[in-house]
Amino acid sequence: MEKFVLVTGASSGLGKETALTLAQEGYKVFAGVRKQEDKEAIEACSENITAIFLDVTSEESVNCAFEQIMQKTDNLYALVNNAGIAIAGPVEYIPYDILKKQFEVNVFGAIRIAQKALPLMKACLTKRSPVCLSVEISGFIRNFPVCIALLCIKTRAGYVFQLAVT
Repeated sequence: MEKFVLVTGASSGLGKETALTLAQEGYKVFAGVRKQEDKEAIEACSENITAIFLDVTSEESVNCAFEQIMQKTDNLYALVNNAGIAIAGPVEYIPYDILKKQFEVNVFGAIRIAQKALPLMKACLTKRSPVCLSVEISGFIRNFPVCIALLCIKTRAGYVFQLAVT
């Protein structure tokens, strides 16, 4: 039986490496990207990767991505909710619209994806427990003296984990 995994934020960095590693291990990977050149680049790496356009801040984009996923499978083995942005600095100096965008991506985007993915993951429950990961970059930014991103990403990770176990 094929195991399908969704990796958000798969254009670069940890998301791309996760998608590539999973594909090498034989998983069928849906790699969430936002640009055509990223789609072409990651699909060229493995025939186990299907890149899908996915902007976690757009309900329309998320719905379209999940329509594409459901055309290929009715279940997901795992979700790697990796999409995120980091804004560093004292909160008093970060413009409100930038903070709002960070929460839209890191918190609400992750929740939006989890809400769509978890029903597909539950389809696997008869065989095993679903896997839901929320990647956080706080380990890489600890050296910043003040970092609001740490709070946002920690919140996102805790919420998505809670969704996965309920």
